[in-house]
Amino acid sequence: MERRDYIGGTDVAVMLGLNSYSTISEVWRRKVGLDGEVEADDRMRWGLLLEPVILAETQRRLDVVGYQPGCIVHPWLDYLAGTPDLVYERDGALVVVDAKWSKVRGLGADGTVADPDIGTVPGQWWAQLHHYGWLLEETTGKTCALGQIAVLTPDGLRIIDVPLDLAWYRQDVLPRLAAFWRSVQDGVEPVPPAPVKIAPPPALDGVEEAVAEYLQASTALDAAEAAKSAAKARIEAAVAQAGYPAKSTCGGATISYIVSKGRVSLDTKRLEAEQPDTFRQYSKTGASFASLRIAAKGTK
Repeated sequence: MERRDYIGGTDVAVMLGLNSYSTISEVWRRKVGLDGEVEADDRMRWGLLLEPVILAETQRRLDVVGYQPGCIVHPWLDYLAGTPDLVYERDGALVVVDAKWSKVRGLGADGTVADPDIGTVPGQWWAQLHHYGWLLEETTGKTCALGQIAVLTPDGLRIIDVPLDLAWYRQDVLPRLAAFWRSVQDGVEPVPPAPVKIAPPPALDGVEEAVAEYLQASTALDAAEAAKSAAKARIEAAVAQAGYPAKSTCGGATISYIVSKGRVSLDTKRLEAEQPDTFRQYSKTGASFASLRIAAKGTK
């Protein structure tokens, strides 16, 4: 199936006015055959080359085994399709993952500058995940309420959770896509869309001092941990120079040098792949839990 024959994930972002690399007029011209598809530039080629590495590391970190579904075409709205990078199952629901490799690529869907290092993603990525999640629900019958962006930044791999609001997608986005496809069939160029903006996260009042104290304490802890590691390295060097005695003393402290056997671990991915029945028989899912993460811009 050629890209000109359907609306895909990157096209949806254009329909919502959230793609900083293309306009609705350019997409329309490609769909009606007036222009060819965009040729891959260095950014796109590097994205394709790095995608398998990003997805493999994502599965390792999350301890999941996913699959690549290929091009998914809606059962009866065959002008709507998409190619998710990775899908896996968690607690009976599907999670869709999109692999990216750059740091910041435009505005967030709420109009603010997106920065993966603090857990915000550009609007075009956000729109893509909604499209893929909707396609998965429509074609599998399973819930897909969570998307994830696995983005390789200069500071390493970040895996960012993106909650999906598919009720909103069905109500507000599908009519836009249907109208655009009618313009393709009729040969009438559409007008540029008004950008969609999601509401920014709610602001908390009255805890500014507590947040400042938390961030200050976190910085102090990081500095203390760095100093502790440096001091420990100097002590280890002295123990090595003394011939690795089992016990020694210095500064009123007892220093023990213990060699432990290697920890035995279970390769759960291999077990699930080679012995799926055994894996399911002896696997159990823990209770859900919540966590609170507080980060200032530029912090990890």
